[in-house]
Amino acid sequence: MNPSISRYEFRWVPDFNVVSLAGQSKTFYPIFRAEDQAGFDVDSVEVVVRNVNRPPVIMTSLPTAYLVIYNTGQDLLSFNVNAMDPDGDAIFYKWTVNGRFVSSSQQFDMILANYPTGMQHIVRIEVCDQESCSDHEWRASTETLVEMKSMMCTAVPYQGVTLAWETAREVNNLGFNVLRSAAENGQYRQINEKLIPGTDRRTYTYRDEVQDAGRRYYYKIEDVNKWGYKTQHGPVAALIELPKNYELSQNYPNPFNPATTIRYQLPRNSQVKLEVFNIRGELVRTLLDATREAGYHMVIWDSCNDNGLKVGSGVYYYRLVAGEFTQVKKMAFLK
Repeated sequence: MNPSISRYEFRWVPDFNVVSLAGQSKTFYPIFRAEDQAGFDVDSVEVVVRNVNRPPVIMTSLPTAYLVIYNTGQDLLSFNVNAMDPDGDAIFYKWTVNGRFVSSSQQFDMILANYPTGMQHIVRIEVCDQESCSDHEWRASTETLVEMKSMMCTAVPYQGVTLAWETAREVNNLGFNVLRSAAENGQYRQINEKLIPGTDRRTYTYRDEVQDAGRRYYYKIEDVNKWGYKTQHGPVAALIELPKNYELSQNYPNPFNPATTIRYQLPRNSQVKLEVFNIRGELVRTLLDATREAGYHMVIWDSCNDNGLKVGSGVYYYRLVAGEFTQVKKMAFLK
């Protein structure tokens, strides 16, 4: 039968402070003593105490949205967090914008005049105790400086690809660049030599004089604001289809002086001969005698013969021979 306990003791290790462990551990042996009228017994147990720090917890954050959109007329944005430390430790705040320290308060008021518009700013808060931190992040950005209403592109034989776009709104817009790629997710390169300036009409066109039939081209429109920041829109795509038939077009201009353009199309790679004759059927000029790829082609006649001399005014004929295809058309040169 177990003796009834009439008295017990618990002896704590002297001068022991759990908080002073600071992330370390310590082993101690509390002593237990029990006795009754018949005697007593003493025992101890090993106890390991580890002081594991828990980081602060951010309970709420304002604004609640990750992406904060503001307009150019606002003065400031306010950011705030409510945090607690599970261990009761003191809390410290560290606010940064784009990696630069800006405040150590619980609330941060971002004065927008100090930050350029037209780009995203990373606002970050770190809530720390002496050992660890918790963090939260926002992206702050101006309203869309250029809002695209429509974008389209059209392939036209002999002309290339024509792009047309219209904006619904433009704020601090300097103009546009046109970017082209051979693949939708490929590398886009600028093809316009000069910036296409913005206009009050907000409608724009640009012609890319590509001629490679059977290829699809991808385009993006890039707006540039007055701070130099760029935003891309798109892509849109256009396919320059292969011709279905051989064809020789009427020259332009006609009548002409001093030069005219002759256009022709090939549905497949062909050996091509393009010649000019006078009204007596005499050969005046061989404009082309070579192999050409399928597609749309142009040749300019400068009204000179094969010897480099100017021909006289009158009617001339030009003939295209491509494989088994032959076609003749008439033109007039006027001095």
